[in-house]
Amino acid sequence: MSLYGIKGNNPRYSFDIEGVFPDSLYDVNGNALQDLIVMSFNIQRWSGINANTDIMNGIFDRYKPNIVGFQEHQPSKSFGGVPILQYLQGRWNYTAECSTKINDYSKIAVSDFEYSEHETVYYENFAESRSYHRFYINFKGKRIAVINTHLDTTANQTKKVLQAKELFDAVAEEEYFIILGDFNTICTSISDSQYIEIMKQFVDAGYNCANCSEQFGFLDTWTDGTSVNDTWCQTDHVITSSNISIDRVTVDRAKLQANTGLVIDHLPVVAYLSVN
Repeated sequence: MSLYGIKGNNPRYSFDIEGVFPDSLYDVNGNALQDLIVMSFNIQRWSGINANTDIMNGIFDRYKPNIVGFQEHQPSKSFGGVPILQYLQGRWNYTAECSTKINDYSKIAVSDFEYSEHETVYYENFAESRSYHRFYINFKGKRIAVINTHLDTTANQTKKVLQAKELFDAVAEEEYFIILGDFNTICTSISDSQYIEIMKQFVDAGYNCANCSEQFGFLDTWTDGTSVNDTWCQTDHVITSSNISIDRVTVDRAKLQANTGLVIDHLPVVAYLSVN
């Protein structure tokens, strides 16, 4: 079994219960174990706790993700007095905004890597004009599709299942891919209908799942309440092609710990990936 640690420090470094990880993972010989750090984060239009610059800067500084897929992005917002696009571009070299239609929740992806072929694809089946956006990066000589999405709400279960199938069919054409997204799923186990109807197809195809999987478990990422005792759902996902392994996963709890009395909404999912 590999021992994980911070390079140069005790190789038996243990990741604490709150999910605080070192910037990189290393084996006992000091070899980096992952290539990319990615994050999926429904930002609730940069409002409420998501407008707290200390909390949000702390999250981004803690994990230093190379790629982030934000859902419910609000392009007109400012963050700490800075227009949101300017703020994002101050942290990441590249930004890719998703086109929107009426009632669609806007999305934006940010990346350390230059991208190409950016497009917005609207699902054929929707109740709320849902879409995904896709672009490609070149990494380690591989052409990797990065997809950021937000599926219909639980109230539109039939549409959401069909959207997940459309997404599944789209990535089947890609040799390398990373999906980041809010799937609006409620999956506590492999016996739940939403696991069977939405997530199982990705697992059965041999893809890697950071949430709702036997490898990493069923991770709580969303609540409409204000405390740890509220009802939680396993809503947010990172899914990768079989040739991009997911080494470690954490759900950051900084918003939960803030205890501001505001609705917590989504916690970000962070995945550490190796491109094979």
